[in-house]
Amino acid sequence: MKNNKVFSFLRSMRFGMILLCAIAALSIVGTLVTQGQTAAFYPERYGNWGNLILFFGFDHMYATWYYVALFAALCL
Repeated sequence: MKNNKVFSFLRSMRFGMILLCAIAALSIVGTLVTQGQTAAFYPERYGNWGNLILFFGFDHMYATWYYVALFAALCL
């Protein structure tokens, strides 16, 4: 019974829209943050935010596991 609710949610339009919004938000971050630079570039360019950019992988957004996982979930 509980599995049926989970599968129903995963097939729902609401879940699809959540995935699309998350992909859009991460794509905006990937567009605004310069991609593929050295680790020293980000603290120099973005100040204190540079360490967060490196920690969360925003310096190579389109290859992070969570970005790819969102697209995989959308494809399923």
